Amino acid sequence: MSLYSSHLSSINDLKAKPSAKFTIRDRTPVPTPQAKSVILQKEKTLTQEQIAAQSFDYRGLVGSLMYLVRGTRPDIGNAVWELSKYLSCYNKTHYRVAQRVLKYLKGASKYGIEYNGNSTFKLELYIDASFANAYKERKSVTGYVSLLAGCCITWKSIKQDCVSLNTAESELVAASEDVTANYYQHKVCHSSTKHIDIRHLYARDKHEEKSISITYCSTELKNLELPPMGGW
Repeated sequence: MSLYSSHLSSINDLKAKPSAKFTIRDRTPVPTPQAKSVILQKEKTLTQEQIAAQSFDYRGLVGSLMYLVRGTRPDIGNAVWELSKYLSCYNKTHYRVAQRVLKYLKGASKYGIEYNGNSTFKLELYIDASFANAYKERKSVTGYVSLLAGCCITWKSIKQDCVSLNTAESELVAASEDVTANYYQHKVCHSSTKHIDIRHLYARDKHEEKSISITYCSTELKNLELPPMGGW
């Protein structure tokens, strides 16, 4: 017995929204919700009068996408997280990036979450982290997806609260700060990582205690699309 959950009707309603403010001229589906080449920046803060006078509804579109992320669409999580940072300081470039998410959903509208009663009851956590990709701040972004019995139950994409000096540190922060079980396994040189805060070694300690099992996950793994890697 299995239970399948999706937001197909909500996505179809969003694509067919009658408001001219949601109009998309080119509706050709795209393979990913984000384009790696596009870097959004904060624009001048808009007044309520300026927002009301615009010909496009950026806030409304992002709000609709956030509803999907909270329900059954972790695959657009990072894209929507990025868009949500500019709800009062955006322009048409931001809106076109939001429209790309809609075009992605057009080709992936039937994706959802399936709860299969025949799967092994095991908790798995998949983690990934970018490196210094937050514009100006140069902080990294953590993303994770947790599976229970093979089904996605929680997911998150969030900017780390510290600046990592290398990819090894950004991965370690991701593993230790945002999750309680993780896959990170990497040999590090003590002299080059001594600056890492003690609190970020929590995951390693739990692994050594055998409370959790940490296993390296190849970047070639294609059956999961983790939130921070929206450009896959």
